[in-house]
Amino acid sequence: GDAFHAALNGLDLSLTEHTGSTSGLTLNMVNTTWVRKGMTFLPEYLDLLARYYGAGVNVLDFTNEPEPSRIIINTWVADQTNQKIKDLIPPGSISGSTALVLTNAIYFLADWLNQFDAELTRDESFNRLDNTVVTAPLMQLGETGKTVTMMYGYVGNASVIDLPYKGNRLCMTVILPDKGVFNTFQGSLTLQNVNNLIAALDSTPLPPVRLPKFKYTSGSISLVDALQALGMMQAFIFGSADFSGIFGSHDQYISDVIHKAFISVDEKGTEAAAATAVIIYYSVGETSSFIADRPFIFIIRDRLSGAILFMGRILDPMVEG
Repeated sequence: GDAFHAALNGLDLSLTEHTGSTSGLTLNMVNTTWVRKGMTFLPEYLDLLARYYGAGVNVLDFTNEPEPSRIIINTWVADQTNQKIKDLIPPGSISGSTALVLTNAIYFLADWLNQFDAELTRDESFNRLDNTVVTAPLMQLGETGKTVTMMYGYVGNASVIDLPYKGNRLCMTVILPDKGVFNTFQGSLTLQNVNNLIAALDSTPLPPVRLPKFKYTSGSISLVDALQALGMMQAFIFGSADFSGIFGSHDQYISDVIHKAFISVDEKGTEAAAATAVIIYYSVGETSSFIADRPFIFIIRDRLSGAILFMGRILDPMVEG
């Protein structure tokens, strides 16, 4: 309903206002749609996109130019994410059956409210889950031998800390499970558990905080299995999916949901980007065909009376007698 869409729009506007008035902070969130040339969409849906999501509508010839269309979409995503998310949609994902592609891109660049001192960054041992050790550059927040006051908490078997960005509204919450319990902790992590961890945060003097510098770019990941595991089944099944609010018909279904992400954390701050593409196919069902390329039976009959005049079988059409 409108209240839901208005709430999302209000959050978007609030974040946009905050980032616009805060130096050292960039947050770009954009949505757009890519529609198949000749496809009919309900005006109400297009109005909703424009009113609440600022989503433009771009017409592409998926039928005759699926690969050029894919490149156009990927180029848009790269441009909106400062070239951090490239080749979001893999080859072959766009075809003549594509009716609509919904894309969302987000780009984030922010300085820490309290920056790490680059001169204190040291290569240290980082212990991996398989008990092997790798050397990684660990940053340090706070002077050696002194305390630094942070929003910190310890709940159950995990330590939690908030690292705020400029403007003190956005932050990175780092959750550090105790040694030996990471897999168990991760498997039991729920929204309620996260809220409990955050609620336990309190202003606390700590020894200097150590955090590794890191940079990571994921591949293009299909979210279909994950979404289905969460219970989102109907949208992926032709005949069951209901996108009539977009097209006015029930001939469409989601063929794939593709996600790609990037993050880089260093002494100055954080740069992150992500993009998602929802690819919706349309179908009019299977086209019937009849190819007698194997043995068959034939009947010559009177349709009025039902009388069979001739009946036989053909096992090899090249045999005449």
